[in-house]
Amino acid sequence: MSSTISVRDGIKYGFGLLAYALGVGLAGGGLFFIGFLLARTEGSFLTFLGGLMVLAGFVVIYSGVLGTAYKVIADAVKVGVEEADTSGSLSNDDIPGRSSMPPSSTSTNTSDTESGPTSE
Repeated sequence: MSSTISVRDGIKYGFGLLAYALGVGLAGGGLFFIGFLLARTEGSFLTFLGGLMVLAGFVVIYSGVLGTAYKVIADAVKVGVEEADTSGSLSNDDIPGRSSMPPSSTSTNTSDTESGPTSE
């Protein structure tokens, strides 16, 4: 089985993810670090502001990780769908458990069958 993704495309995709991770890390880490420094100062307003910045930095980093996972899965599905054989060459007869015949409109009536011995 051959790979549908070339080495060049894989490296390009990897550098794109690396740039994304670096951007998210710098933004979220910067907020987190500055907020941590502010939270250690004296004064209730700066402590509160620092705590909010720490929380915002954590949210940025966490959403970046979740966004990366979503992007990788979505891109993989997209490539798989594009590479799949969608020419319609498979008929329902080729798929196990499927039949090209429409379902039968006749049904067996089970009330006419007897279950067990009867005495007459």
